[in-house]
Amino acid sequence: MVLVLLFISCTSNYKIEGDRVYYQFYCISFAEHDGGRINKTALKNVDASSFKSLDNSYGSDKSNVYYYEKKIIDANPQSFEIILFEDANDSNSFAYSKDENYVFRYGIKINGANPKTFKVLNQIPYSRDDTDYFFEGKPLNVNDVNSLRIITESRIDFLSIDNKSYYLEDKKYPLADYKSFKYLSSGYFKDNVNVYFLDSIVKGADPKTFEASGATGQDKNYYYKGFEKHKQK
Repeated sequence: MVLVLLFISCTSNYKIEGDRVYYQFYCISFAEHDGGRINKTALKNVDASSFKSLDNSYGSDKSNVYYYEKKIIDANPQSFEIILFEDANDSNSFAYSKDENYVFRYGIKINGANPKTFKVLNQIPYSRDDTDYFFEGKPLNVNDVNSLRIITESRIDFLSIDNKSYYLEDKKYPLADYKSFKYLSSGYFKDNVNVYFLDSIVKGADPKTFEASGATGQDKNYYYKGFEKHKQK
């Protein structure tokens, strides 16, 4: 048996050729007889004479900004900047950018985000400005920006809460009691009023005695698998 090891190096950049600009992505394999391949895409309606590369993902000319080969709609090249994460090796490091009027994620405008106060949070993929939080660039429309907490114990579900609601990713659901909220396990959480599983209340569950481990829960009367309720033996 012959074992073949493939070492692949990939990179991307902009290339100007005459009056045209290309975004090119290429991978080089160090396997025998493999010289690599290049994929080139021409930018449309670009001014090559004023074009400059901002990094491997962004470029601009005198009128427009580009993310890869696509024009970023409404981006102003005079005030455009890339929002870098503290960890430049993170795969999302170049996801966010802004100008004087708008914030963008992967070249798409984030509706309602304030570029003057916008910041990317360590709890990826969350971000915020002075009036709202965002999940992957989608607004949560929070009730109270000052009370919002991202539940870091929840490693499977993207969960956050404020004084009136809880949020799974960017979806909003009513929360009975903010102060007594407790995350349990694998989609289960509770307050003094209700037990919740993902996007719904677990009907009949007793929050005083309910506990969860893994994907199951139990209270003084029943044990639960998701929403399914079974009588204790």
